[in-house]
Amino acid sequence: MQTIPLIDIRINGPKQLVDQYPERAKELIDASRKTLGLFSELVSRAVLPSGDRISRDWLVKTKNPYLDEIEYYANHLDVLGIYALNICFEWGCTSAVYAKEEGPTLTRVLDWMFPKLGENIIVAHQNGSAGDFYNVTWPGVSGMFHGMAPGRFSASLNQAPMQRHRLTYIGDWIKNRKKVFKQTSLPPAHLLRKVFEKAQSY
Repeated sequence: MQTIPLIDIRINGPKQLVDQYPERAKELIDASRKTLGLFSELVSRAVLPSGDRISRDWLVKTKNPYLDEIEYYANHLDVLGIYALNICFEWGCTSAVYAKEEGPTLTRVLDWMFPKLGENIIVAHQNGSAGDFYNVTWPGVSGMFHGMAPGRFSASLNQAPMQRHRLTYIGDWIKNRKKVFKQTSLPPAHLLRKVFEKAQSY
């Protein structure tokens, strides 16, 4: 079984992960582009430039507090897909909580379609104004999907069922994406990171 690195980034912040593990970030982007083989790789080459541009415009429009960090990733790694990757929560995910004798157990199920998620995962020891926390993440990703703040709380995101508009699955997905990009609030993964940085308790 592969060992998952535990990296202390309390001094240098998340940019340290990209400086230390650029190959992991690039491998994750590359794997997402090749999820469905040659077809998805060709499609990604056509749509990633506009996808990145739309994603960055949304981050700018909403005054995202992590935009400078994401721009650093994009400039440092010099690959397409960094902006899109950082608002990727809408691709879908699954989490679960199990009741056990010693207390609740929170799990993250990495069931996104593309490979290399497990191989490139890192546990980052971070901090904020409320104290230290552990972020289960990847180099080049600013948001949080699953984390633990000892003595405070643990949390994991899960996507709600897609809103239906009776436009077929593709039509519903497109309409929901348009609604998302009209929002001015933080993306869920960025909001969760802000909670870990600032929340004193559950």
